[in-house]
Amino acid sequence: AYAVSKREFKAKGPIFELIQISLMFAAPASSIVNYIIVAKLPWAVDSYFPLILQCVANALYMYMIKNFMDTFPNSVLEAARIDGANEMQVVRRISLPHIVPMLIVQLILAVGGIIWGDFGLFYYVPRNLGLLYPVTEVIGTYVFKALTTNGDFGMSAAVGLFQSVVGCLMILLTNKLASSVDSSLGLF
Repeated sequence: AYAVSKREFKAKGPIFELIQISLMFAAPASSIVNYIIVAKLPWAVDSYFPLILQCVANALYMYMIKNFMDTFPNSVLEAARIDGANEMQVVRRISLPHIVPMLIVQLILAVGGIIWGDFGLFYYVPRNLGLLYPVTEVIGTYVFKALTTNGDFGMSAAVGLFQSVVGCLMILLTNKLASSVDSSLGLF
């Protein structure tokens, strides 16, 4: 996101357009492609790293950070370079501290989304294969299946309410932790 926002190179426009185009695809489709790409890395075998990386380095977060970085004046970065800072020092000491509020917003969004799982991925990929139910069941798919197959509105509503309350509490807790580190970092 920093490179697309603040650096000049030939493929800058096409890379940003690819990021924007990837936002148009359904999350399950892009999650599968991202996982396949990252899982082929030799140090990602037998670890949860590919799953974590595809959540952290997704197109929406890159789009948000790139647009946030666009608001930062280039003159500050140029002044640091004139003062003798190399590119890594500019990123680490100037750009990263500037985007901390956006990273906190993304952390709060990610923590709030943990309880929801990835309904699209866990519903559309395994479909109705009974062998995959035990390993792909998340709260969202459980509620959907309980509602559509059993017609159990009471249980579906109770689990959905529980999911919403826990997600809200996780967002509030993450916001409180961010505010305790620095009062300007919390959303409210």
